[in-house]
Amino acid sequence: MPESERPYFTWIRQTIACTLLVYHIMFFLQAITGLVHINDCRIDPFIPVYLSGYGFIAVFWLWSKRWCSIILWSASIAIVFMWFIMGTIRIYSVYQPDYNKNTKDPDHYCDKTLYLFAFWTTNLAFVLLAVLFCSYSLAVYFLIESDDNETQTLLGDNQNNAMFIVYFFQRQISLRHEVSISRAT
Repeated sequence: MPESERPYFTWIRQTIACTLLVYHIMFFLQAITGLVHINDCRIDPFIPVYLSGYGFIAVFWLWSKRWCSIILWSASIAIVFMWFIMGTIRIYSVYQPDYNKNTKDPDHYCDKTLYLFAFWTTNLAFVLLAVLFCSYSLAVYFLIESDDNETQTLLGDNQNNAMFIVYFFQRQISLRHEVSISRAT
């Protein structure tokens, strides 16, 4: 059965696409919030820088997917992941800073909008990562269960998970390439 007729590939692809869209929107909102409040967090000045950096990372990520090799795109994902871990550590380490700017100890101040936005978008990012992981896992599972001759020929008798993941990503990249060519013409 052709892939377009498989209902599970359709909803998995839509779930992944929607999750990535939410990520990109969240990246740009984080960048705007970080730039607006760049000097409003004295307890940890890295928090607005962390949020601002997502705007540049997202632009680079989108650019690298379109114009560069898969290696550069993979490296950009690794950079996003490291940036996310660094920001998560910094945000959670100062949980519940003082939101009152006129306190006796102004070094514990952080703007309430900035901090809560950073905190909750970080929590949302964990949820979205779980959705992506589950979606990719289901896609791999359905590739394993597939009786398709194309899949069986490609994978052969040696059916390990790495080959399924490689096949799935190759298929996604070729579909994106076909879409971009059709849009250009």
